[in-house]
Amino acid sequence: MMKKKLFTPLVAAMMTLPLVGEEEATKTEPIQAEEIAAPAQKLLDEVLSDYRAGHYNSFLKKMDNNYTTANKKWEYNGLLEERKTLSSMVNEYQSEKSDAYKKEVATLYEAQNRELVAICLSHPNEKISREVRDMVFFTPTPHEQESIDFIHNLGHKFKGDGKTPLENQLIRIDIEFWLKGLSLGIAHSQNKMNHDAYQKKYLVLQIEKVKQMQQACEEGDLVDEKTKDYVNTAIEVLPKVHASATTRKYLTALGRGKIAPQNDLEKQLQVVMVKYLEKEETLSTKHFGK
Repeated sequence: MMKKKLFTPLVAAMMTLPLVGEEEATKTEPIQAEEIAAPAQKLLDEVLSDYRAGHYNSFLKKMDNNYTTANKKWEYNGLLEERKTLSSMVNEYQSEKSDAYKKEVATLYEAQNRELVAICLSHPNEKISREVRDMVFFTPTPHEQESIDFIHNLGHKFKGDGKTPLENQLIRIDIEFWLKGLSLGIAHSQNKMNHDAYQKKYLVLQIEKVKQMQQACEEGDLVDEKTKDYVNTAIEVLPKVHASATTRKYLTALGRGKIAPQNDLEKQLQVVMVKYLEKEETLSTKHFGK
């Protein structure tokens, strides 16, 4: 049962565009619409500007100190075991027996997107309509998609799973920032910061993560031109990926009843999302059991 609970959101995450905000999908309590629907591009521009100006340096230093202290006390052992379990589950997902599942769920997403766009075309001036269209019609080039997938897949691997020394270094960086992100999420859930501050700081962690990955790709003996190109390309498309992932997250929250629809358009979108989330769950059970 535990494996199934972990697997279902994992599959959903793997079929959407990643890099930011993935850990928030594990939250189950009701949340406010404005906590999800902040203008993605505006938020990213603001955070990037403040990050480059050094306004988050003290925050990043504090997170480093907290991480080092907790690591020395073995406080992350339980979470690392969960990460190891996720890694083995992804290997199962990527095995040959799951090819049929991946094809069926991709077809499901195509049908879902068609229905979402059809609804939005009847409400062309609504903000959510524009965001849904941008999400659906965001089509990375094959190389951009490979680069996005490469970075995303690092988040489902454990220490030593990499094919090269550089990939293992990138996995180490990903695990570090995954743990820092979870720590930040705990602080948020304990009301130690408001959602706006959490959202910005979480995004800062993602920016710092890919920056460190980029730096790792430049280091002496670890240089691997193919991996370096993947990392640099993924960073270039980060803004569009973030915007698309934010919209998908909002729609999923609608479908799971975590937020209430704000108008008739969102009620229609919610009906579509409920239907397809149920179909996705049925597919998961069909191919991988309960």
